[in-house]
Amino acid sequence: MYRAAIIGCGAIHRLHANALQTIPNAQLTAVVDNIKYRAEDAAEMYGCPMYVDYHDVLSDESIDVVHICTPHHLHYSMTMDALEAGKHVLTEKPIATRVSDAEAMVSKAVQVGRRLGVTFQNRYNPNSRRAKELLEEGVLGDILGLKGLVIWHRNESYYNSEDWRGSWDLEGGGVLINQAIHTVDLMQWLGGPVTSVSGQIATHALSDFIEVEDMASGFLKFANGASGVFFATNDFSANCPVEVEIHGTKGSLIVRGDDLLLNGELVDIQSVTGQTVKNKSYWGLGHQDLISSFYTALESNSREYVPGEEGLKALAIIKGFYHSALKGKPIEL
Repeated sequence: MYRAAIIGCGAIHRLHANALQTIPNAQLTAVVDNIKYRAEDAAEMYGCPMYVDYHDVLSDESIDVVHICTPHHLHYSMTMDALEAGKHVLTEKPIATRVSDAEAMVSKAVQVGRRLGVTFQNRYNPNSRRAKELLEEGVLGDILGLKGLVIWHRNESYYNSEDWRGSWDLEGGGVLINQAIHTVDLMQWLGGPVTSVSGQIATHALSDFIEVEDMASGFLKFANGASGVFFATNDFSANCPVEVEIHGTKGSLIVRGDDLLLNGELVDIQSVTGQTVKNKSYWGLGHQDLISSFYTALESNSREYVPGEEGLKALAIIKGFYHSALKGKPIEL
């Protein structure tokens, strides 16, 4: 039984807490938030002790795993402290806001012999998993290109609800590092390593109340010779299904919302429970499976989870887009 603590009791922590309730070898032992009422509410909901200082759970030797569900700029320092204290860590995305910090986190986990996982839950959507299997089976032949689209809606109230949102220092960017990083991760997970990127960013509809970008476009070169195009915005009036298309010498594979299409034909996808998956509002309900896989990996000593190295890959691509937009030229990764 792995005893877990969740640091950060904002909206996302419930997905972690609810998942922990169903995992046989995990127990939610504590919740932490420096805003006391948030910690109190979470403690009452999940029937566990609460703290306002995360160092209190790090000094508790009975706690084995820490979930980091805090604002982006805190992921690095809290993860490093938790690893130093001998805890396994599962952090929300992005792994960090700087590539050098992410590299240090990955190295620290190896140094202390603990697991570092990153929450890229969309890898665990049934259509994403089946797409990965089909690609590994070679149904598309050689991959020629990939396309990623994220067309979502965020408004002033969303950014005003948390003081870290919309800030370069605290959020680390806008639509790229917060919303679209999941799609960038899927592109590199399905298409293989990315060797260079070029990108542009802009702030349009949200310019009056954020300093970061609300729209981004980019071009990616993959190690296998494929090219990728990418577009993301928070300026639309609704949250559309995310789309990733892979084009190969034998046809195309499209991951769109809940669906998977192979050469224009809908692929029948079954969930892990055997039930057909459909009718999600837009994208990604894979936290349960991702978190469960992390605890399975702890027990079996396997690599069947999303390790810190994968978080580092996605962050490097995102930061490459930002640097390219700043310098006006492609960036080698």
